[in-house]
Amino acid sequence: MLLIQYGVLCALAGYAQKEIEIPVSHRVVMNFQEYIVYADILASERKFKPKSGKYYFWYNANDIKRTRGGYDGKLLHGSYTEFFPDKNLRQKGMFRYGLKKGVWKTWYHSGELESVMRWKKGEKKGWFKYYDETGRLVKQGKHKDDLMHGKIDTFLSDGSRERLIYVNGLRKEEKSAKPGKKKSPDADSNEKDKTAGGKTKNKKEGNKKKEVVETEVKPDEKLKKKTKVPVGEKSQKVSKEKPQPDTSEKKPEGKKKKATDRDQPKSDQKTIPQGD
Repeated sequence: MLLIQYGVLCALAGYAQKEIEIPVSHRVVMNFQEYIVYADILASERKFKPKSGKYYFWYNANDIKRTRGGYDGKLLHGSYTEFFPDKNLRQKGMFRYGLKKGVWKTWYHSGELESVMRWKKGEKKGWFKYYDETGRLVKQGKHKDDLMHGKIDTFLSDGSRERLIYVNGLRKEEKSAKPGKKKSPDADSNEKDKTAGGKTKNKKEGNKKKEVVETEVKPDEKLKKKTKVPVGEKSQKVSKEKPQPDTSEKKPEGKKKKATDRDQPKSDQKTIPQGD
């Protein structure tokens, strides 16, 4: 029983110690020419190991600094608010150990909302929206790893919408090809010129070029001069090479007629003596 109570007390002491180690922030106020800043900063001098590639916001000498992969002062930790000189809101958000987090909003001097976006560990992540000075939505989409990603809609003044697709900050049409698989411009044009049946216009043009090449490869034929041959000699050559067919028509033999007395010669006819 005593051992159980001792274990419970040790757990409570450890939890209390963790609560005490949580850094406590205190607020600073800075007046600049164009705006006023109210920011919470870490009160403790504890050092945190910064991550390379991320921008840290920190306080030193009554000013807020922004550096990548390091800091040399007190990190911003807690709420952050900027005001215009007339006390109208300019920007509002949250910091955690010098990195932006959560929803951040900005405003125009007139009081109209300018932008809304989400941050996570110092990077833009999630949806975002931009507005013009009249409060009209002009752009919306999503961020991924601090870059635009997915469908990005732009709303024009005439009420129409333009949609572009981004992949890791690059438009889908501008996506760079992998090394070793670069396409030549001729290959792209061949794909665009594809017609029904799998044939391309470029293939037809290639066939024409081949015909031109074939004619140009035989220059000897152009140099050969054809000699003129008299008409008579040409006809003789033709007759020697191709014998003319016999144009005389053969009359078909008729059927043999029976020999009659009329057909016999007069000399062979017998004379019959007349009676006295």
